[in-house]
Amino acid sequence: MFKKRKKILSAFLALCIILAMFTGGTISVSADDTLISGTATITNIPIREAGGSIAETKPTVSAPEGCIAEAHWHKWDTAQNDYVIVNEGTFTDTDVYYLCIEFKAADGYSFSDDFEIIVPDGYDENIWRDEHEDSVTAYYCAFPASSFGTEIFSISVDIPEVKAGATASIEDTDYTFKTNDSTVSAENFDINAEWFCESKNYDVVNGQKFQNGHVYSLSLEIDAKPGYYFSESLVLEYGDRTSEFVYDSPTHASFYYTYSLETPIEKVELAGLPEGNVGDIMVESLELIDKNKDFDISINWDDGEDDTNGMAMEDGKVYTVHIEAYMPTSVPLSENFVFIIDGVEYKATYVDDNNIQPCYADLYLEYDFSGNDEEDDKDEPTENILEKLVITDFPNVKAGEVMVTESSLTIENLPSEYALYIGWYDENGNDVTGKVMEEGHVYTAQLHLEALYGDAVLSDNFVFVINGTEYKPTKVDEYNSKPLYVLLGLKYDIKGNTSADDITKPEDTNKPENKPSSGTENKNDSSAKTGDSSNVLLWMVLAIASMGTIVFIRRKKAY
Repeated sequence: MFKKRKKILSAFLALCIILAMFTGGTISVSADDTLISGTATITNIPIREAGGSIAETKPTVSAPEGCIAEAHWHKWDTAQNDYVIVNEGTFTDTDVYYLCIEFKAADGYSFSDDFEIIVPDGYDENIWRDEHEDSVTAYYCAFPASSFGTEIFSISVDIPEVKAGATASIEDTDYTFKTNDSTVSAENFDINAEWFCESKNYDVVNGQKFQNGHVYSLSLEIDAKPGYYFSESLVLEYGDRTSEFVYDSPTHASFYYTYSLETPIEKVELAGLPEGNVGDIMVESLELIDKNKDFDISINWDDGEDDTNGMAMEDGKVYTVHIEAYMPTSVPLSENFVFIIDGVEYKATYVDDNNIQPCYADLYLEYDFSGNDEEDDKDEPTENILEKLVITDFPNVKAGEVMVTESSLTIENLPSEYALYIGWYDENGNDVTGKVMEEGHVYTAQLHLEALYGDAVLSDNFVFVINGTEYKPTKVDEYNSKPLYVLLGLKYDIKGNTSADDITKPEDTNKPENKPSSGTENKNDSSAKTGDSSNVLLWMVLAIASMGTIVFIRRKKAY
């Protein structure tokens, strides 16, 4: 009888394993699930009021059959340094909140590939897929953090020039806090600024002089008082430069930077660059001659389409090598930095101007085997140069106008070797391309023109002609001998009766980066996960059961 039981148990375990194998190892999702298709629509994002009930302040959501929608408010918790879910109590006028709506499948349902979530106009579509432990795929829709106060996007600081003999000013430093369209008094913030001498390890007090040959650091800690909070993209402005703050929380931000009064490095000496003959190998490293300098040297080759590192140079092609010299220590680079390679001196193509003191420099060199650099061709320009771009039907500055893309415009004299891209953004940095202009808003149109291939380049004096008005580019490619791209930013201020005069002259408007607000759920995995985590448990149970059977049988045989 005992042997019969053993045979039955072994057969049962074998059957379970075979069934799991033939079902692809997935047993928790039934093929009979009803698919959820169509759209879930969010038609109202509630207005938060100080003292208002959190439980009663909910969005209006409609979802298809089988889709369960749950809304949760998240509040920033200073003690945990993160957002936590709050479903009861009342809103305060000092805390920062964001709203997250979860869409999950009911039992017997699963989402189809065409399931879609529609959010109200004016809101970012911060939507992502995730999976629960029970393998039910869910969708999350988060609406950015906000509070009852004023959001600060940038802080302008009058940082003194750090040079030998200059005074370390701390108490007298001027700070300007900026919203989208106004400034806020520094009295609404607690500011702690400290200078420190890294070389001699002492605090620099207000009024002390900076000394040559020393390294100093500046530390800023800023807390917002009730009624104000910081944008996650908060930046520090000093002179004509900007730098990102460390975003610690909605009401706290910090900044740290090191200044060196050591003599700037004027050059770097390298060796090992190919001579420039067909068949030469495009080397992946160069020898640093001056071993006393702590440079990090990187080198990269391309033929205009693909990376060609380590490959042999071919006839008929043009190669570009990009060499970067980065100084990881506090010693700055000279603004007139040069590369000396195999005894030949090259002035840096670009010297870092993003940091307070330059810490890297770039050099671009070209190897031309196309035949266009022969003696007979030198006097004849071979580039296909575009001098201007004409658009005759760009949107007017008035409410109701559609913020169109390049495909909807009449563009003159644009050869196929070039491409134009147009994006629109509101005053909060949201992408509003394709939407209609509304009263009381400020919009920015960003035009990006790029030379794609062949000998196409842009003129050094390139201009946009929009509805008869000529504009110079906001930003011009400075990394190539001839520009390969240009940017133009136009601001549209929709305030009642407007006219073409309300289009401001070009300004640098880089495309903002829309980031989902952080929360307690895992928002980093934006791709749909596949498979079934519960399958692991099945295999573990089967393995333990099998081992138990084997041990039991072996022990019986031992008696």
